[in-house]
Amino acid sequence: MDESNPEIDLDKLIGFPNLYTFKVIGKNKPGFALRMREVVIAVVGENTAIEVSPTWSGGGNYLSLSISTILMDKEQLLEIYAGFKKDGDVVMTL
Repeated sequence: MDESNPEIDLDKLIGFPNLYTFKVIGKNKPGFALRMREVVIAVVGENTAIEVSPTWSGGGNYLSLSISTILMDKEQLLEIYAGFKKDGDVVMTL
C-alpha cells in the first residue's frame, strides 16, 4: 500500500467505518499470529472484535493470516499496516 500517493483517496475507495480484512504472510514461527493480532488490538482496542483465520503453506514454512476487524478511519488502516511491517517475520501484507 502506498500511503504517500496523493491520488489514492482511501476514504472514497474503502469507505469508513468498514469491516476490513488484512492478509499477512509471514514465517511460521511461534507467536507470529499472536503478535499480528496484538498489532491490530493496539490500534482498534481490546473491545473491538477481531477474527483471525490461519492457513499454513504446503511445506509448513509460512503462515498466512486473514485478520478481520472494523476500522473507523484510514489512519487506523495505515497504522496497522505500518505495525505489520515492523515485524521481521512478516514477508508480505495485502
